Amino acid sequence: EYTMRALAPSLEIFQHAGANSGRIFGSMNYQSYGTPLQEQADWPAQWARGHRLPLMVVECAFPYPSQFLRFDQKGKEEHLGAEQAARYFGPSAFAAERFPVPHSENMLWSVDVATGEDPNILRLSDLHYRRVVPAWRAYGVSAIGDYPGGRDHTRTMQMFPDHNVVWKSGGDPKSPGLKPDNPVGPSEAQRHLLGDYSRPDYLHATVKDCFAPLLVFAGGDPDDFTNRDHEFFAGESFRKSLVVVNDHLFTVSLDYSWTCAAGQSGSGRIDVEAGGIAREPIGLVAPDVDKKTDAMLEIEWSLGNGHLARSERAGRPFPQAATIALRFFPRLSPRPPRTPRESTSSSPLRVYDPLGKTASLLRRAGVAFETVASLDALPPTSLLIVGQGAFAFSPLKGDLPSEVVNALVFEQPTNALERFVMTAPSLRDAFANVPDSPLLNGLDDRDLADWRGASDTVPAFVLSDENSPHYPRSKWKCGNGG
Repeated sequence: EYTMRALAPSLEIFQHAGANSGRIFGSMNYQSYGTPLQEQADWPAQWARGHRLPLMVVECAFPYPSQFLRFDQKGKEEHLGAEQAARYFGPSAFAAERFPVPHSENMLWSVDVATGEDPNILRLSDLHYRRVVPAWRAYGVSAIGDYPGGRDHTRTMQMFPDHNVVWKSGGDPKSPGLKPDNPVGPSEAQRHLLGDYSRPDYLHATVKDCFAPLLVFAGGDPDDFTNRDHEFFAGESFRKSLVVVNDHLFTVSLDYSWTCAAGQSGSGRIDVEAGGIAREPIGLVAPDVDKKTDAMLEIEWSLGNGHLARSERAGRPFPQAATIALRFFPRLSPRPPRTPRESTSSSPLRVYDPLGKTASLLRRAGVAFETVASLDALPPTSLLIVGQGAFAFSPLKGDLPSEVVNALVFEQPTNALERFVMTAPSLRDAFANVPDSPLLNGLDDRDLADWRGASDTVPAFVLSDENSPHYPRSKWKCGNGG
């Protein structure tokens, strides 16, 4: 860099992935699904607080195709599109698969017009773009180099594989046609994908929306705009926001209005200067309800710049509305402490909870149980509850005791089970595999998605864990909002 600056002192210089070695922070950030999308979206948050150097993400992808592969079978990598999609869409991801066997690795890099795109890859990639790219832009990331990895942007247009682009080579080097040094073989100079730009397809609209010069979307609290809280108790005050990122070379004006439950509404105008970012607050109060009640925050806006509005309408219609689904619950009155009910079973509920957090919760709920100091020599037990973090004190070796009929195991630390290699992401989405279970009475998948608060079982920030047992070997964490 010193040499380059000496040769061209009037030019700014940055290294492709040089981190903070110069005056511009250069990064290659390829995302893996081992990191929850919420954490990926919040990756620039720590940088944005200080903003000491411009941050240029020179290469990234949402995701890079290889992130869909199983990495522990070198040379035999299997396609895990359904498994990765199930993290965010639940069991429906497996029903969406159209092929009886996993896709080959080659199918990740191209799309055959005969079979089309894999539905799970398409759906998850769309979510990945729409959750992460707008967040990075709203954090003020200076540049985002989207490198999707698919040949010739296979996921934005129809592609036709294995087209021959080499004329027959002869002895005359000045004859028409390409003259590669190697006229045969797998090189893309001979046979490659042919993209038809007149046939936009797959993620074309997604990429266009996410990278449009004017980006507008509904977000969480202006001070925490990626926050996805959506369930509140009656009378609770909270805020959402209208986020605007203006990468035009001129000021943009937006007129907006919003409505929500119990007659709440508002309107205003936002003026965002060239290169500016605005997070317009929308203050709300959860209405008084006597049962679980669904509602919708609806936001509409229009462009105040006449010439910009006309130019946007000339292409794909400018998105001018957004919604956030909300759910309100009645506020329960505080109850006096109750005496735990006596167990009538000959094999009562027992709790193994060295940390004590789970047992405390059960006592407040008035649940009768017996505590056990270890899992050795248990008497017959109809239900064993293993409290949060219990296996950190004594990792489980082998099976649970045969005396245990049923077990409810709360969240445990990494590698707490002897025969499993685990990671502990702060993923805050879940799906009910047994929807009619009495443990989930009154709850559905919406209640189990985007939980409020943050995980307290793993560190919120990890710079680099170089000892991870599986790919990616070096893992990082940025928050526990999951």
